[in-house]
Amino acid sequence: MDQYKSGFCIGPFKYPVGMENKKQEETSPPDQNHPLYASDRDRVDALLGHKGHPNEDQLTTAAMLLNRYDGFQGAMDLQEDLTKVVKSWGFDREALNAKTRAIWSSGWRPGTATSGDDVGSGADVVDKET
Repeated sequence: MDQYKSGFCIGPFKYPVGMENKKQEETSPPDQNHPLYASDRDRVDALLGHKGHPNEDQLTTAAMLLNRYDGFQGAMDLQEDLTKVVKSWGFDREALNAKTRAIWSSGWRPGTATSGDDVGSGADVVDKET
């Protein structure tokens, strides 16, 4: 009977005193670590620092990160900051998804210029064959 004084047994398993009344829903799973957290944190910080209207790259990055962390049990600071950024742009999740679907459907791809202004050392030079 000594085994029942220090805990209780169910079959071959012994539980410590006090654990026998612990309900499963009272314990929450520990936060998970995402393998891309560090690089994603940098992306979210860049989005937080942006002033003005977001461009296509910023919108698609925000949507990608929202999808990546949807349902993820961790990185709550990143998820909260990302939600804050999207709301500051005047979007909710549905509106952001609709906007980014339109961006992708237009043929836009990451790294493509979005404005008609050419910038750079060769922008003012006309390519001529001599």
